[in-house]
Amino acid sequence: MNKKNNVQLSKKWLVTGLASSALLVGGVMVTTATPTHAATIENVSGIQTTKITAASGAVLYRTPATNGTVVKSVAVNSSWRVLRQTTAADGTTWYDLGGNQWVQAAETTGLQLVGGQPQPTAMTNAVATTTTSAVLYNGYGSNASASGRVLTTGSRWKVSNQVTVNGTTWYEVGGNQWITSGQSTLAANQTNSSNSQANVEGTTATQAQTVTVHANGATLYNGYGTSAVASRSLSAYSAWKVGRTTTVNNVTWYEIGANQWVNSNEITGANDFVPNSANMAAVENRVIELINQLRASKGLSQLTLNSQLQVLSYNRANVQRTRGSLDEHAGWKSALDASGYYYSVAGENLVQGLMGNSVEATAQEAFNLWKNSPGHYANMVNPKYTNIGLTILPDSDGYRDWGATEFGC
Repeated sequence: MNKKNNVQLSKKWLVTGLASSALLVGGVMVTTATPTHAATIENVSGIQTTKITAASGAVLYRTPATNGTVVKSVAVNSSWRVLRQTTAADGTTWYDLGGNQWVQAAETTGLQLVGGQPQPTAMTNAVATTTTSAVLYNGYGSNASASGRVLTTGSRWKVSNQVTVNGTTWYEVGGNQWITSGQSTLAANQTNSSNSQANVEGTTATQAQTVTVHANGATLYNGYGTSAVASRSLSAYSAWKVGRTTTVNNVTWYEIGANQWVNSNEITGANDFVPNSANMAAVENRVIELINQLRASKGLSQLTLNSQLQVLSYNRANVQRTRGSLDEHAGWKSALDASGYYYSVAGENLVQGLMGNSVEATAQEAFNLWKNSPGHYANMVNPKYTNIGLTILPDSDGYRDWGATEFGC
């Protein structure tokens, strides 16, 4: 595409003829006689968990490949729910721990179907008092793993749930953070105090609530209200499970760890669209759904998600984001050939500048831009394609997303 043919509108680059604030690069296609090889990403059945066995912990990647972007490291013996799995071209099995956070199966215990372990019972106005230095665990029963934190003797904690496994009773004192009855005593029917903010019993247990840090980050405090002491910073758009809440001087405090709190002034509102991994994955899934609906209306076969193309789409979207502009498919063919995907026909669509304020709005914006451009539309309705990989990445400012779709067969 000749950039000299572009026009500028509302301070964003547009391709001539596009009524949109995003920049689009024409779809591209390449053919080869190499036979197809497809590896699919599949949802796991039931509730499956796994535990990290690698002695030094395991690395989570944004895509199922060791040359992908590193998300973070997780500790040995930590337990995780597995949502999806795939097998790469080299035979390596990968597990998605949620939000495109992939770990190699070889560094885990493998899939374990949850069953037979009793479910927790909700507690009202119950308080556990530690009788010794109490180890705080992530999870309970056979899924418990030490968090690395120890609660001081004599400290009192609001209990939101309890469960007994193999004769040991567990008390939940934070977001999926547990202590055992051997380390504490439980007192039920404790009266809430609305007058003393320092009284732990004045907090309220939540039901599967999460909070998300706003764009400027947030401060994590030990304690809440006038007793709060700054501990460390939380990164922008990070999401946290809430164990308890309380309100002091019209400010709501959320406990996201053992006596670790963040306040309502530093989290996103309920209606804010946050470009976190869960939301962006939802955008990607919705765009694929829209493409397949379009293909169905034309009597064409549905495209299935392919792990190699998914890795390629992430890498290609990240290239555009890193360079700050679309590369007009420069380097795409070499990246495709190095991806491990064996193709007879392949294509790519790119886009930058998506600014939807919801999952649906962002997905529709990407889809309509591609649909209304002849080259991109041709890729979406090519009857030869059977596989797809699609990634939408937020810019560093949290919006103006970058997108790449890879097609192949």
